[in-house]
Amino acid sequence: MVITGRMKYILALILLLLCYFCKAQGNFKDYCFKQISTEQGLSQSTVLCILNDHNGTIWIGTKNGLNKFTQYELISYYHQGSANSLPDNYINFIAEDACYNIWIGTSKGLVIYDREYDNFIPVLLDNKSVPVYSFHCDADGIIFGGFGELYFYRYKTKQLEKLVLRNNLPQIEYNHILRWTKNKLILASRYDGIYVYDTEMQMLEEISFIKKKDITAIYVDKCGQLWLSPYEQGLFCFNSEGQQVLHIKQNNSQLTNDIILDIIERDGKIWVATDGGGINIYNQENGEIEVIREEPGNSYSLPENSILCLYNDADNTLWAGSIRGGLLRIKEVFIRTYKNVPLNVPYGLSNEVVVSLFEDTDKTLWIGTDGGGINSYNPNVRKFTHHLGTYSNKVVSITGYSQNELLVSLFGKGLYLFNKKTSQLTPFLLVDPVINAEECLAGSSVYLDQCMQDKILILGKDIYIYDKLSKTFSTTDNVDIYYRKLLQKITTGDSIAYLLGQYHILKLDCNTGKSEVVYDNHGSLNLVSAAYNGKDIIWIGTYEGLYQFDLSDHTMKKIETALFHSVSSLRYDDRGRLWVGAQNMLFCYFPVENKFIILGESDGAYPNELFPMTLYKSDSNTLYLGGNNGLICINEDIVFESDVLPVVRLVDVVVNGVSRLSEVNRSDENSITVPWNTNSIEIKLDTKETDVFRKKIFKYNIIGINNQYVESYNHSLNLVSLSPGDYTIMVSCSSQNGSWSTPVSILHISVIPPIWKTGWFIGGCVLCGIFLVIFIAYMIIRKNKNQLKWKMKEHEKEVDEEKIRFLINVSHELRTPLTLVYAPLKRILERENIGNPDLKRELFGIFKCARQMKEMINMVLDVRRMEVGQDSLRLESHNLNQWINDIGNDFLNEFSAKNIRIDYHFDNDISEVSFDRTKCEIVLSNLLMNALKYSVPDTLVTISTCFLREEQMVRVAVSDQGIGLKDVDSNKLFTRFYRGNFERSGSGIGLSYSKVLIEMHKGRIGAFDNGEAPGATFYFDLPCLQGMTTVINCQPKPYLNELLHLEDPVKSEPETSGAKKYSVLIVEDNLDMNKFLQEILQEHFLHVYAAMDGCEAMEVIRNRMPDIIVSDVMMPKMDGFELCQTVKNDLDISHIPIVLLTARNDTESNMLGYKMGADAYLPKPFETELLVTVLKNILKNREKIKLRYRDSSLLPTAQESTISNVDERFLLKLNKLICDNIDNPELDVKFLTDNMAMSRASLYNKVRALTDMGVNDYINKFRIDKAIDLLLNTDLSITEISEQAGFSYQRYFSSVFKQAKGVTPSQFRQNAQEEKEKR
Repeated sequence: MVITGRMKYILALILLLLCYFCKAQGNFKDYCFKQISTEQGLSQSTVLCILNDHNGTIWIGTKNGLNKFTQYELISYYHQGSANSLPDNYINFIAEDACYNIWIGTSKGLVIYDREYDNFIPVLLDNKSVPVYSFHCDADGIIFGGFGELYFYRYKTKQLEKLVLRNNLPQIEYNHILRWTKNKLILASRYDGIYVYDTEMQMLEEISFIKKKDITAIYVDKCGQLWLSPYEQGLFCFNSEGQQVLHIKQNNSQLTNDIILDIIERDGKIWVATDGGGINIYNQENGEIEVIREEPGNSYSLPENSILCLYNDADNTLWAGSIRGGLLRIKEVFIRTYKNVPLNVPYGLSNEVVVSLFEDTDKTLWIGTDGGGINSYNPNVRKFTHHLGTYSNKVVSITGYSQNELLVSLFGKGLYLFNKKTSQLTPFLLVDPVINAEECLAGSSVYLDQCMQDKILILGKDIYIYDKLSKTFSTTDNVDIYYRKLLQKITTGDSIAYLLGQYHILKLDCNTGKSEVVYDNHGSLNLVSAAYNGKDIIWIGTYEGLYQFDLSDHTMKKIETALFHSVSSLRYDDRGRLWVGAQNMLFCYFPVENKFIILGESDGAYPNELFPMTLYKSDSNTLYLGGNNGLICINEDIVFESDVLPVVRLVDVVVNGVSRLSEVNRSDENSITVPWNTNSIEIKLDTKETDVFRKKIFKYNIIGINNQYVESYNHSLNLVSLSPGDYTIMVSCSSQNGSWSTPVSILHISVIPPIWKTGWFIGGCVLCGIFLVIFIAYMIIRKNKNQLKWKMKEHEKEVDEEKIRFLINVSHELRTPLTLVYAPLKRILERENIGNPDLKRELFGIFKCARQMKEMINMVLDVRRMEVGQDSLRLESHNLNQWINDIGNDFLNEFSAKNIRIDYHFDNDISEVSFDRTKCEIVLSNLLMNALKYSVPDTLVTISTCFLREEQMVRVAVSDQGIGLKDVDSNKLFTRFYRGNFERSGSGIGLSYSKVLIEMHKGRIGAFDNGEAPGATFYFDLPCLQGMTTVINCQPKPYLNELLHLEDPVKSEPETSGAKKYSVLIVEDNLDMNKFLQEILQEHFLHVYAAMDGCEAMEVIRNRMPDIIVSDVMMPKMDGFELCQTVKNDLDISHIPIVLLTARNDTESNMLGYKMGADAYLPKPFETELLVTVLKNILKNREKIKLRYRDSSLLPTAQESTISNVDERFLLKLNKLICDNIDNPELDVKFLTDNMAMSRASLYNKVRALTDMGVNDYINKFRIDKAIDLLLNTDLSITEISEQAGFSYQRYFSSVFKQAKGVTPSQFRQNAQEEKEKR
């Protein structure tokens, strides 16, 4: 065959194209697509806009709602009709400005996201919402495009303003805003073309060099070139001068679709989103287009071909918003995972469980699956071939045999030769039929590997070495069979092989067949997988973790980590990295740096249980890993990013199921305080980093629990039942290159101890113990005191009972003589032949008094019967109105005598009422007598009845026209002996007795003033019981005590001066009584002194000078009478008041005490309150006298200012001495001490005690009084008056006079004369 030159050229061209094709196919870029769709909770599948804010939060705007995606949750926001929700669910854009404000634009308004309250703040202009469709961030603010309007938010003023557009152009939606030049903005509308806005001239003009209207995408690159796409017309490019430099379409390029929906620039390339053609990447340098699109049947391709928007964030991460598939994160990766696909689909495995791998000399990877037979993978085209002839077989192991054949081990079936071209299997006999059956057909796995170029290592229940040249088998028998069975090879392709057993490692020389045990743990550690570094280290994976075995010194070292607990597979690569499959995860370990890198879905490695014999190091710079969930291909040129470390942030703190984040944010140091019985504290974290989907490791350092460290994949830390104390939580996070971020303090926790463990509680318990001892001592003393009080109260009770018994006895004894007076008087008055009117009137007066006394005696006896339960209410039905009329007629004579008329006003609805006639007659009679007593002549008394329907009661009222109740305390009106401020005769117990009787009827009694009309109205209400006849026994009750004791005692006059500033001396020979009085008076006096008799008391009096003395009468040595006489006769102490206490209560003893000068005389037993009141009143009265003379111009009188004859004589002598020498300038303290024969201190104390004034003030009081007399009654000059009043200097006289009277002497005289003239 002759090959011409033309044919040579064509062949050369074909070979060149094939080389180019192979090169292109061998340099695929792997992309990992992370999808967030409605299945993950996205509010709607069409993504319109995307934002990755400064915190790493992803914001997703859709046609129906806004979404916020953090690493661990997806939150959706909708328009809900409230002011703080979204204005509309169709999100036009999401933007973050330089101040980190998040702006959300809709066609119905613009809002800002409020991070604190997790809601939205509407942005208004002139109190109206602002519809916006686009934005552009500038240095000074952010520009928004609306409907025919532009708006500008300035960072400086924080205000939104409208930009001026000087041209009158049609109102259109500005869907895109781009900065083209320094002073020009590009404004594009979806349906109305492109415009240029001059920011300096404020002019808006339609662009001249572009006539297209339907603009679907527009972009300005970093060189100022304008890229745009009219609908279905491909991609255009214009330079800054407006010249078209490019137009590519499907028919003239590799562009996959002419409908372009978005354009961005990334890494110097133009990325184009198409509607149905995926993503096209245009390289401006060579004009080539790389396509990322969906491939049917390929689950690793782009999930959606219709891309609506593209977004390249600040971390150079590419995001794509699709029309129907939600949000896509696009990342270039070095790892790809292949899983099972339908048979004969070239994008995956026939079965996803990969149990064996072998790479052929042509780089074809042969894959043995668990039930899916043999698959082959061509890395140049990245496609799989399913060899259906082997389908359903479990391919345990694969190794090379010849150029066209492989030796494979099928589980339970034996060894076979596999033809690469025909996929046919030919049986291969292991040694002989017997051994073949024992090794291959007994349900155990047989592993194959090439130990040298022409030898195959067969590992089953024993070790076999097959020589392909001689086709013979050999074994090794220099070690026990225990060490030779169930092994797996650690190294391949070398004459020296290391084999891994369950508990040991065996070294085998394939040339000689000799073997030795290099490691044996004798069953203490189960070995799962191993990897050899080619030198002296074997890495061993176990169920207890990762170990390092050193062949040089046979030492075993565990690699400590909390990332995993068991290891399933290991592989060591040529770059010193150990690849670890552990707990369905993939790790890369750097032994030199002792750090782990976790590889997850974000890197292309999906969860997979990797098997020990399926990690294969390819000669084509690829590492293959097989496992339970597919095949993992790793490009060994993988780069672990290390430029930015993740930033850890606190997201939430949940204490016992309740969030406490707001409390933490309000604190200065991110701290919270929890009680000791807190069950659970959950700390939730988040990170800011480039890859939000990356699986990361957190290292927690809990300072306070022995600096405990915890490593976890979990972004939350749970602390359970912390002991009381202070804790600091430090957290760091692993980066993609395995390094750790700087630990940061994210939370301080203070656990409050239980109350019984606090220092103050323990101290309090000690104090309580001390106080308890004191309290017990106090209670013992108080018990004695209370016993004394109880005895006194028992005595008072006995006295009261004796009084009541005496009253009853007297009442009984008075009834007989009273009857002999009352009955004859009544008969005499009933006679009509009494001719003398005066006599009749006097007899009638005597009769009234006798009747009143009779009624009082009867009342006392009736009440007594009630007390002992012998009386009863006899309820009988009576005509109420008639009964009242009969009672009123009985009083006609008395009322007629005062010319008072009785009028009746009855309620005719009232007929029969059940009540006790006798007791109610007493009540009504008392009310009528009360009306008679306080009514004036010639007036009217009205008796009325009425029915109270709501309360089902009847009211009987007596109204008079007397003096009324204006000056009466209505609360005391029905109290014994209370008669208001009126002087009227009476017992004072009638109304109180009436109240008792009415209350027995379950009724009520009251009174009120008639207001503007004269008089008052008294009434009583009875239950409206009709037709009832019954007898109700009175319950025993101390009715007499209620009558004899006031219900509301008269309040004592408020004290104007307490006793706390005074001292008191107690003189009592009974020790218990003495202590009792001390305890009582300590509460009321500043100092309490005590003495046991009169002699001791005199010493205390002279040393302490008490303000008042309380003394018993009967005492040894000096009794109370002698003490009183001694004190009152001693001029130095005679002013001290004395109160005598004695059991002698006869008149003679009382008179003797007062004659001796006692100020008060109290018989025993006495009320302690009475004693305190008497003492305070004595001191108060003395204080009032002193105050009266100190604050007025009156001169003290000897009789009023003194309390004893000695004091009276002293004050008379002193006053006379001052008056006789009033004009003597020498009259001073010395003059008085010389003439009174007293020391200066004695004189001062005596005058101060009697008058509460100093001696000089006392003298000046007399002199001022003398001056006043001269000013009013003489015509002497001021100077003369000053001399006669004893003042040496007129100025001093005027000063003293003004101080006393408030005016000068001349003004005082002038005022007195003016008053006299007025009168």
